[in-house]
Amino acid sequence: MAVGRRSWSTSGLTSDFADHAARLHDVTAGLAAAATTSEIADVVITQGIPALSARTGVLGVLEEQDELRFLRSVGYGDVFPERLSLDEPWPITAAVRTRTMVELRDVVERRAEYAVPERVWKASGQGTLVAVPLLIGNRPVGALGFTREESRPLSADERGLVETLANQAALALERAVLFEADHRAREQAEGLQRVASAVALAATMVDVATAVASEALAVLNASGVTVVLARASDSLVSTSPSRCRPTRQGSMRRSRLLETHAFHFPLLISANTDTFNLSCRICDCADA
Repeated sequence: MAVGRRSWSTSGLTSDFADHAARLHDVTAGLAAAATTSEIADVVITQGIPALSARTGVLGVLEEQDELRFLRSVGYGDVFPERLSLDEPWPITAAVRTRTMVELRDVVERRAEYAVPERVWKASGQGTLVAVPLLIGNRPVGALGFTREESRPLSADERGLVETLANQAALALERAVLFEADHRAREQAEGLQRVASAVALAATMVDVATAVASEALAVLNASGVTVVLARASDSLVSTSPSRCRPTRQGSMRRSRLLETHAFHFPLLISANTDTFNLSCRICDCADA
């Protein structure tokens, strides 16, 4: 069943369900105040998952239309992956692909349906598993999953509460993703302005490269940057600087000139081959 929009009142419900519904109202208030995807994940995991009487829970946001990035999980320790391709045979990716809620009775049923590493099943609740897509209309923006110790299907009221939480989380995630994209765009615009100002004051090509490399880390949200300067004259060669964020110990490598037609491309790479393998392969070709 696809997730739909519903609103709930606690009047006339059992005491346990009324308590769960009241807690979800608190979750809704928390989601409304959350500005970032990280804050939304905190609300869903610390408030929403307990409201569903769950043993474990996980919240993911859809990236690149074919991958879930998990913002936060609870109860799994370090066994739950940070990312999953939608092609992976997991209940939570199936929920996104089909845009429907997935409900499994127990671990035996999970093993029969999905090829998930056994360490994940061992860490989860041994009863009911629920995975639900977070939808804006028919467009998925993420997914929510949780497990319980009890092996019983969701009641109609419980299913309604799950749908309500999924709807609220989807709206909050959509808003936060747009907010963060706007924030990154502003940061990039400000960084480009700083680059333009620094370039305008640069006296040499190396000064230009230094300014670009220094600001590009933030502007591009990159882990490392290498700027290559090229001149058409064989007699003029300029070596470009590199900048990288702190990583594990790397190596400094300088290639010989890589000559293409009348241009010379000197490279200075400050990195390890795992991080900048393409640049290092260029060095290897140049040194051969």
